[in-house]
Amino acid sequence: MPSWQPYWSDVVFDYGAAEAAASGLDRAAAQVRESYDSSSREDQRRSREWMGGHRRSFERDFGGCTESASGDIDAFRFDAARIRNAAAAARYEQWRREQSREQWRREAAAEEAARQEALRQEGLRQAAQRQVDDAAQAAAAAAAEAEIKGQLTTASW
Repeated sequence: MPSWQPYWSDVVFDYGAAEAAASGLDRAAAQVRESYDSSSREDQRRSREWMGGHRRSFERDFGGCTESASGDIDAFRFDAARIRNAAAAARYEQWRREQSREQWRREAAAEEAARQEALRQEGLRQAAQRQVDDAAQAAAAAAAEAEIKGQLTTASW
């Protein structure tokens, strides 16, 4: 077994909800933009017809609204991008975890193969040692037998 462990759990992220939220923000930005553009066109048309202090007051107030609308559009688009970036980060983290798991499995398989090979080599070494021991025993028995035969042939009767 490798000395390290990967993350075995998957990333928990609701990709569908994230995309729905980002799409909703995109639609809201588009609707605010459309409303802003329509109001701007209408304001330009009316400002040619309208004169006086009320016009200046309206332009000042409308200018604040347009700045607010522009800020809202930017904020909606920014938040939609942040949500999509979070989804991309979650996908990357899931991919990274899967890669880590595969790496762990490869290392575990290699370690198991090395352990099996070591066991096989140890078995071969033990078998060779038994053969050497058996041969030594046989040689010792043959030598003892030869010595006994030699003593019997040299003994006088």
